[in-house]
Amino acid sequence: MRNKTQKQTCAENSEMREILSIWKIDKYTVIELDAEVPLKPFNKYLIGGKIYDYVPIYDLPRCIAVKTDDDINADTVEFII
Repeated sequence: MRNKTQKQTCAENSEMREILSIWKIDKYTVIELDAEVPLKPFNKYLIGGKIYDYVPIYDLPRCIAVKTDDDINADTVEFII
């Protein structure tokens, strides 16, 4: 059983960014954000009610990538642990 200090909600461990644009590159969807990716730890994204795994992305400031065939239609990205 986890103790109280280990048990945390998503709201306590998340940050949100607004989505500016979305485009497809092969099997990935790239999402441009209104601000830099948070510095606090995260390993998943909550986008449009679905959870996506973190995909490393380099040389694209204020962008994230997800591996999906879904058509993402959301206004925000939440960074979660």
